Amino acid sequence: MTLNNAADMLSYDQAVAIVIQAAKNIDLGVESVLSAEANGRIVACDIVSAVDLPPFNKSAMDGYAVADVCDTYRLIETVPAGVVPKLPLSPGCATKVMTGAPVPQGATRVIRVEYTRIENDLIVIENPERSANICPQGEDARIGDVVIQAPAVIGPAEIANLAACGVESATVYNRPAVGIISTGDEIVSSTRDLLPGKIMDVNSPMLKALCQSWQLAASGSWLVGDDPQETTDAVSQALDASDIVVISGGVSMGDWDFVPEAMRSAGLDIHFTRLAVKPGRPMTFASREGN
Repeated sequence: MTLNNAADMLSYDQAVAIVIQAAKNIDLGVESVLSAEANGRIVACDIVSAVDLPPFNKSAMDGYAVADVCDTYRLIETVPAGVVPKLPLSPGCATKVMTGAPVPQGATRVIRVEYTRIENDLIVIENPERSANICPQGEDARIGDVVIQAPAVIGPAEIANLAACGVESATVYNRPAVGIISTGDEIVSSTRDLLPGKIMDVNSPMLKALCQSWQLAASGSWLVGDDPQETTDAVSQALDASDIVVISGGVSMGDWDFVPEAMRSAGLDIHFTRLAVKPGRPMTFASREGN
């Protein structure tokens, strides 16, 4: 249905709803990409953790891991992050652990180092520790837990989450391919052709940049004059190479505005040709069955 009368013009929100509904018919397909390279991609199926997170009982503080409550402890081992404790804890003994380090077998809590002092080679407790300060294995995620639900956009935080959960690749939707057509006899792409009456093509580079910012793949660009056959050919070529075609110019009421007819010739159904917005009233959107 084409709406031309001012009273029948679509609002911006109405037009967006029509575009979104038509876009649901696009079958993009999916691909597997490395998680580290998935920024901006849309998840096609739920992603599950490959490991427990954390993968071991780890210390949340720099301090002393202990198994019982005492006023003093004897130090038996020091464990930095990345090293596995060798000695199990026994009553009256403590293992010094750094933040993120595995705690030894039998540990019930980690006493913060700032709550202690060293006296006669013993660890003296100055303040009682009220928190366990131990992150249990699997506290954040267990193997098989869903960590990102589809559909979701993967951003830097999600990439960090995938890395922590041992997920090396993700199944994402293919990027929509976008064809860009700029129309008009006055448009040129090089200053060598900038003769009197001509202007530079600004829409094509702008639209390509917008595609890049929205993780869309530009499939190609066409610069066509105000010619019915040339416009029809460009629309058909762009449709064959793209999921989405963006056309600038040629949709108003002028004698050289051939885009709507080119759309019909390509088998497209025109949904609207005017919007109740300024600037941008001459705005045409079309789609075809299954696309």
